[in-house]
Amino acid sequence: MTARAGVDGSRYDLWVEESDGLNALAAAGHIVAVTRRALRDLPTSQLGAVLAHELGHHTSGHSWSGTLGWWYAVPSRCAWRMLGRLRSRLRRSVRGASVTALIVVVVLAGYVAFTTLRATYGLPLLLLAVPCLAAAMGRQAELRADAHAARLGFGHSLALTLHERLAEQSAARPSEALCRPGARLLSRHPDLRTRLERLQKYL
Repeated sequence: MTARAGVDGSRYDLWVEESDGLNALAAAGHIVAVTRRALRDLPTSQLGAVLAHELGHHTSGHSWSGTLGWWYAVPSRCAWRMLGRLRSRLRRSVRGASVTALIVVVVLAGYVAFTTLRATYGLPLLLLAVPCLAAAMGRQAELRADAHAARLGFGHSLALTLHERLAEQSAARPSEALCRPGARLLSRHPDLRTRLERLQKYL
Protein backbone atom coordinates (compact mmCIF):
# COMPACT_ATOMS: atom_id res chain seq x y z
CA MET A 1 0.00 0.00 0.00
CA THR A 2 2.80 2.42 0.83
CA ALA A 3 4.49 1.53 -2.48
CA ARG A 4 1.28 2.27 -4.33
CA ALA A 5 0.99 5.61 -2.51
CA GLY A 6 4.62 6.44 -3.31
CA VAL A 7 5.78 6.73 0.31
CA ASP A 8 8.51 4.95 2.27
CA GLY A 9 6.94 1.88 3.86
CA SER A 10 9.73 1.47 6.40
CA ARG A 11 8.48 4.62 8.18
CA TYR A 12 5.18 2.97 9.13
CA ASP A 13 4.25 0.32 11.69
CA LEU A 14 1.22 -1.94 11.37
CA TRP A 15 -0.39 -2.83 14.67
CA VAL A 16 -2.95 -5.63 14.93
CA GLU A 17 -5.52 -5.30 17.70
CA GLU A 18 -6.95 -8.55 19.01
CA SER A 19 -10.56 -7.49 18.66
CA ASP A 20 -13.76 -8.82 17.11
CA GLY A 21 -14.71 -5.31 16.01
CA LEU A 22 -14.34 -4.24 12.40
CA ASN A 23 -12.10 -1.20 12.69
CA ALA A 24 -8.84 0.48 11.74
CA LEU A 25 -7.16 3.72 12.75
CA ALA A 26 -4.16 5.93 12.14
CA ALA A 27 -2.24 7.01 15.24
CA ALA A 28 0.49 9.59 15.62
CA GLY A 29 3.96 8.13 15.24
CA HIS A 30 3.34 6.58 11.80
CA ILE A 31 1.17 3.80 13.22
CA VAL A 32 -1.63 2.13 11.29
CA ALA A 33 -3.75 -0.16 13.46
CA VAL A 34 -6.27 -2.72 12.26
CA THR A 35 -8.35 -5.26 14.15
CA ARG A 36 -7.88 -9.00 13.83
CA ARG A 37 -11.42 -9.34 12.50
CA ALA A 38 -10.69 -6.87 9.69
CA LEU A 39 -7.64 -8.93 8.68
CA ARG A 40 -9.61 -12.15 8.89
CA ASP A 41 -12.96 -11.20 7.34
CA LEU A 42 -12.38 -8.40 4.82
CA PRO A 43 -11.59 -9.39 1.22
CA THR A 44 -8.16 -8.23 0.07
CA SER A 45 -9.52 -5.33 -2.00
CA GLN A 46 -11.61 -3.99 0.90
CA LEU A 47 -8.74 -4.39 3.36
CA GLY A 48 -6.58 -2.48 0.90
CA ALA A 49 -9.20 0.28 0.76
CA VAL A 50 -9.28 0.53 4.57
CA LEU A 51 -5.47 0.68 4.78
CA ALA A 52 -5.33 3.26 1.97
CA HIS A 53 -7.83 5.38 3.92
CA GLU A 54 -5.74 5.20 7.11
CA LEU A 55 -2.55 5.90 5.16
CA GLY A 56 -4.30 8.99 3.78
CA HIS A 57 -4.57 10.32 7.32
CA HIS A 58 -0.79 10.03 7.69
CA THR A 59 0.17 11.51 4.34
CA SER A 60 -2.14 14.48 4.99
CA GLY A 61 -0.90 15.07 8.55
CA HIS A 62 -4.28 14.29 10.13
CA SER A 63 -2.84 12.01 12.82
CA TRP A 64 -0.65 14.69 14.37
CA SER A 65 -3.22 17.46 13.99
CA GLY A 66 -5.88 15.20 15.54
CA THR A 67 -3.64 14.41 18.51
CA LEU A 68 -2.81 18.08 19.06
CA GLY A 69 -6.47 19.02 18.65
CA TRP A 70 -7.47 16.45 21.26
CA TRP A 71 -5.04 17.95 23.80
CA TYR A 72 -5.97 21.55 23.01
CA ALA A 73 -9.64 20.69 23.46
CA VAL A 74 -9.14 19.28 26.98
CA PRO A 75 -10.09 22.60 28.71
CA SER A 76 -13.18 22.85 26.53
CA ARG A 77 -14.28 19.31 27.31
CA CYS A 78 -13.78 20.03 31.03
CA ALA A 79 -15.89 23.19 30.69
CA TRP A 80 -18.70 21.26 28.94
CA ARG A 81 -18.56 18.57 31.61
CA MET A 82 -18.81 21.18 34.37
CA LEU A 83 -21.76 22.83 32.63
CA GLY A 84 -23.49 19.46 32.36
CA ARG A 85 -23.05 18.76 36.06
CA LEU A 86 -24.19 22.28 36.95
CA ARG A 87 -27.30 21.85 34.82
CA SER A 88 -28.12 18.53 36.55
CA ARG A 89 -27.74 20.11 39.99
CA LEU A 90 -29.88 23.09 39.01
CA ARG A 91 -32.62 20.76 37.77
CA ARG A 92 -32.65 18.90 41.07
CA SER A 93 -32.62 22.07 43.15
CA VAL A 94 -35.41 23.91 41.30
CA ARG A 95 -37.93 21.06 41.20
CA GLY A 96 -39.76 22.28 44.25
CA ALA A 97 -39.02 25.97 43.81
CA SER A 98 -41.64 28.63 43.08
CA VAL A 99 -41.96 30.45 39.75
CA THR A 100 -40.59 33.64 41.31
CA ALA A 101 -37.47 31.84 42.54
CA LEU A 102 -36.94 30.33 39.08
CA ILE A 103 -37.18 33.76 37.42
CA VAL A 104 -34.70 35.20 39.92
CA VAL A 105 -32.23 32.34 39.25
CA VAL A 106 -32.55 32.70 35.46
CA VAL A 107 -32.09 36.49 35.58
CA LEU A 108 -29.11 36.18 37.94
CA ALA A 109 -27.46 33.49 35.77
CA GLY A 110 -28.05 35.59 32.65
CA TYR A 111 -26.53 38.64 34.29
CA VAL A 112 -23.44 36.72 35.44
CA ALA A 113 -23.01 35.17 31.97
CA PHE A 114 -23.41 38.52 30.21
CA THR A 115 -20.98 40.28 32.58
CA THR A 116 -18.40 37.52 32.18
CA LEU A 117 -18.63 37.53 28.37
CA ARG A 118 -18.41 41.31 28.27
CA ALA A 119 -15.38 41.43 30.56
CA THR A 120 -13.53 38.67 28.65
CA TYR A 121 -14.48 39.81 25.12
CA GLY A 122 -16.47 36.61 24.55
CA LEU A 123 -13.49 34.27 24.99
CA PRO A 124 -15.51 31.69 26.99
CA LEU A 125 -17.72 31.22 23.91
CA LEU A 126 -14.62 30.36 21.91
CA LEU A 127 -13.65 27.86 24.61
CA LEU A 128 -17.06 26.20 24.36
CA ALA A 129 -16.90 26.18 20.54
CA VAL A 130 -13.54 24.35 20.35
CA PRO A 131 -15.03 20.79 20.54
CA CYS A 132 -17.42 21.61 17.69
CA LEU A 133 -14.58 23.03 15.57
CA ALA A 134 -12.36 20.01 16.31
CA ALA A 135 -15.18 17.65 15.36
CA ALA A 136 -15.77 19.52 12.09
CA MET A 137 -12.06 19.25 11.27
CA GLY A 138 -12.20 15.53 12.05
CA ARG A 139 -15.11 15.02 9.66
CA GLN A 140 -13.26 16.83 6.87
CA ALA A 141 -10.16 14.71 7.55
CA GLU A 142 -12.23 11.53 7.12
CA LEU A 143 -13.59 12.73 3.77
CA ARG A 144 -10.08 13.62 2.59
CA ALA A 145 -8.77 10.21 3.62
CA ASP A 146 -11.62 8.62 1.62
CA ALA A 147 -10.57 10.70 -1.40
CA HIS A 148 -6.96 9.56 -0.92
CA ALA A 149 -8.03 5.89 -1.01
CA ALA A 150 -10.16 6.53 -4.09
CA ARG A 151 -7.30 8.25 -5.91
CA LEU A 152 -5.16 5.17 -5.27
CA GLY A 153 -7.78 3.10 -7.07
CA PHE A 154 -9.76 1.80 -4.08
CA GLY A 155 -12.92 3.89 -4.54
CA HIS A 156 -15.22 0.97 -5.44
CA SER A 157 -13.83 -1.26 -2.67
CA LEU A 158 -14.18 1.52 -0.09
CA ALA A 159 -17.73 2.25 -1.23
CA LEU A 160 -18.60 -1.45 -0.91
CA THR A 161 -17.13 -1.52 2.61
CA LEU A 162 -19.13 1.56 3.61
CA HIS A 163 -22.33 0.07 2.12
CA GLU A 164 -21.84 -3.09 4.18
CA ARG A 165 -21.23 -1.07 7.34
CA LEU A 166 -24.32 1.02 6.64
CA ALA A 167 -26.40 -2.14 6.25
CA GLU A 168 -25.05 -3.49 9.56
CA GLN A 169 -25.77 -0.16 11.28
CA SER A 170 -29.30 0.01 9.90
CA ALA A 171 -30.02 -3.55 11.06
CA ALA A 172 -28.63 -2.87 14.54
CA ARG A 173 -30.05 0.65 14.96
CA PRO A 174 -32.97 1.30 12.60
CA SER A 175 -33.61 4.71 14.21
CA GLU A 176 -30.09 6.01 13.51
CA ALA A 177 -31.58 8.70 11.25
CA LEU A 178 -33.28 10.14 14.35
CA CYS A 179 -29.93 10.66 16.10
CA ARG A 180 -29.71 13.87 18.12
CA PRO A 181 -28.27 16.81 16.16
CA GLY A 182 -25.95 17.60 19.08
CA ALA A 183 -24.33 14.17 18.87
CA ARG A 184 -23.77 14.62 15.14
CA LEU A 185 -22.31 18.07 15.70
CA LEU A 186 -19.70 16.68 18.09
CA SER A 187 -18.96 13.53 16.07
CA ARG A 188 -15.50 13.36 14.49
CA HIS A 189 -16.78 11.00 11.79
CA PRO A 190 -19.26 11.99 9.07
CA ASP A 191 -22.21 9.68 8.68
CA LEU A 192 -21.77 6.84 6.20
CA ARG A 193 -24.29 8.25 3.72
CA THR A 194 -22.30 11.49 3.47
CA ARG A 195 -19.11 9.53 2.87
CA LEU A 196 -20.74 7.47 0.14
CA GLU A 197 -22.16 10.57 -1.50
CA ARG A 198 -18.74 12.27 -1.55
CA LEU A 199 -17.15 9.13 -3.02
CA GLN A 200 -19.45 9.14 -6.06
CA LYS A 201 -17.28 11.53 -8.08
CA TYR A 202 -14.35 9.11 -7.82
CA LEU A 203 -16.28 6.03 -8.97
